[in-house]
Amino acid sequence: AVPGWTALVRQNSGFSNDVYAPPKTVIYQRIATGTEGSSVSVNFSTAYWPNGNPYVGAVMLSYTGVDPNAPVEAISYGGSSGPAPALLTHQQMGTAEANAWLVTIRTASSTGSVFTATDSVGTDVARATIGALNELTTVWFDSNAPLAQGLQTQRSTTLSGAPTDGTGQINLVLKPASPAGATVALAQTANVTATANGATG
Repeated sequence: AVPGWTALVRQNSGFSNDVYAPPKTVIYQRIATGTEGSSVSVNFSTAYWPNGNPYVGAVMLSYTGVDPNAPVEAISYGGSSGPAPALLTHQQMGTAEANAWLVTIRTASSTGSVFTATDSVGTDVARATIGALNELTTVWFDSNAPLAQGLQTQRSTTLSGAPTDGTGQINLVLKPASPAGATVALAQTANVTATANGATG
């Protein structure tokens, strides 16, 4: 959990066992008010890791120009445990109004490996990459520009190798501030240090 933040989506690719350690991803959101402080504490449960030690990574990104009352218009996600292909086709997303942004996230867990990733839409930009302890990979892409209303080009992501333990995807549509077109979302990244405090089984 992240005190003061709201859990937006929890993507779970399966339970770990003696063979596989599939990735679990949680996206939190918070509307910035200037009272966020200089650090964020993240607490997690070890219940998904019945054996061995869990590996955890974290990244924080900010977007301006989104609707403060309902910043995320649509969400889709999915995943699988066990060996997975490097290429993953993401669920196709649509935007209800013009000037929304599309976020595409790819996760993977692979024993002894972290990966780089590419996105099938050349204008998309990778905003953040996590490669943790030779095990976890997370790459966060976005459309890098406001989009027209309607069904968007279906994204696929390709890792530099095939994950052994599982993979996941999360797709978000960021809703622009009203009236539509008045502002443009601008992605910014911030460094974050995540510490597992008081993890419980």
